[in-house]
Amino acid sequence: MLNFSIDEYFNADEKRRISISEVEVHSGQMMPTYLLMKQFEESDPANVYYFVAGSDVANSLGSFKFYEKLLREIRFIIVLRLYSPLSIQLLKKLPQNCMIFCSWASADTDITSTAVRQDMKCVD
Repeated sequence: MLNFSIDEYFNADEKRRISISEVEVHSGQMMPTYLLMKQFEESDPANVYYFVAGSDVANSLGSFKFYEKLLREIRFIIVLRLYSPLSIQLLKKLPQNCMIFCSWASADTDITSTAVRQDMKCVD
């Protein structure tokens, strides 16, 4: 899903500067988002890291561990979903370094990264 969005929004030169980490997939362990992002920043402080989420996930940030630190210290890219507009409460709390995109090509689909992960668990 993230690769699809990157292909949609960025040109070839920009795409060379973007990488997607699958550290949790390869380790088999989940980690709180804040701690994972801080781990990335500490491992390579020269890079700029962003937490990318659909608006459906962004609206639930209040349930994340270290929620306040996440909003205060981490950069965000939020992809708007047609069926899940951002809440006004969240918009008021988002940091200034947050970018919001609308993915028109995928706006009419119900597919989510959560659904894809669930499907992947069923495959051996």
